[in-house]
Amino acid sequence: MLVKNLASHGVGLSLHEEPTEIATWPDRSERRIMSDGLVFTVEPFLSLGAEWAENGDDDPWTLYSSPEAPTVQYEHTVVATRNGPLIVTLAG
Repeated sequence: MLVKNLASHGVGLSLHEEPTEIATWPDRSERRIMSDGLVFTVEPFLSLGAEWAENGDDDPWTLYSSPEAPTVQYEHTVVATRNGPLIVTLAG
């Protein structure tokens, strides 16, 4: 299942830029259009039981799944081009 309060986002001079909150699940209300040159992430958070993530007290980057369940995050950076997507991250 997908953690629903975390989403993909734009990338520019800083890490999190417009467009914000790009859903990693089907969203019939989404009407934004990706323009040529837009750089963004595809960043699903997959879980074996959690639907939500909460900030921890350890540091600003640590999140905890709710309910507690094994959860992973995977991220690719993509550039929208007129010839289709250009994936700029390497498979690991």
